[in-house]
Amino acid sequence: MSAVALDPPAAAPSLGEALLLEEVETRAMRDMVEAAPAAVRAAGGLSAVERDGALCIRCDALPGSRMFNHVFGLGLDRPARADDLAWAAAAYDGRAHHVALSPAARPAELGGLLAARGYAPGYGWVKFRRGVEPLPAPATDLRVVPADGRHEAAFGAVIAEAFHLPAWAGDWVAAMPGRPGWTCLVALDGATPVSAGGLYVAGGVGWLAFGATLPAHRGRGGQTAILAARIARAAELGCIALAVETGAREPGRAEASYRNIVAAGFEPRYLRPNWASPTG
Repeated sequence: MSAVALDPPAAAPSLGEALLLEEVETRAMRDMVEAAPAAVRAAGGLSAVERDGALCIRCDALPGSRMFNHVFGLGLDRPARADDLAWAAAAYDGRAHHVALSPAARPAELGGLLAARGYAPGYGWVKFRRGVEPLPAPATDLRVVPADGRHEAAFGAVIAEAFHLPAWAGDWVAAMPGRPGWTCLVALDGATPVSAGGLYVAGGVGWLAFGATLPAHRGRGGQTAILAARIARAAELGCIALAVETGAREPGRAEASYRNIVAAGFEPRYLRPNWASPTG
């Protein structure tokens, strides 16, 4: 495996824990595709198909994106079969994509089955878990507020700019505020949104999404303030756990996201490799 975390996560999760942490992410990604306006679907070439808990998201306009050309949940609801792998590959019609493979996915030899089809394990994401104990808000001059109707467009624009995504992706993310299950927040510098972050809740678990700050405003505590607010909101909603993921620590790669997550009290639970397709 090419991706090895510098701080190894805990032992392999149980199937129950993997389902707890993975299902909320899969549901959030499904809802994002469902929420996409028609113009965004057309501009991004967005589509999704689902089968027995596995979700294939496709975004033709971002062919190199691990996030948006991705198979989630394979082998968790039930053991994956050879025809499931063929179904997933067909969903991308020869285009590059990745398969997120939880260490609890079944059968145990699923990685070998992917390798036999030409997939290769690539840069992985570490899945983290945390309770909903309060996180003290940092000292910051930014003010956290809901991304309501007044700030919806800015919510999407901040995320698109921070992640170097096209404008239509900002319009896509801007469709999340106000949807059932979503809490979307921005941090304001005066009246200007400069940081953004989302929380999606399903089945008593919260999934942290989107956290981003405009480059000129980083280092001012905006992301930590938004993180504290999301944790507080998850507690209000009765969540029993929070889940988030970020890239594994490797020499030469940025580690700010990983460090911030650990500093906020999240525990790394497992490394989830992204198996790269043989095409594209």
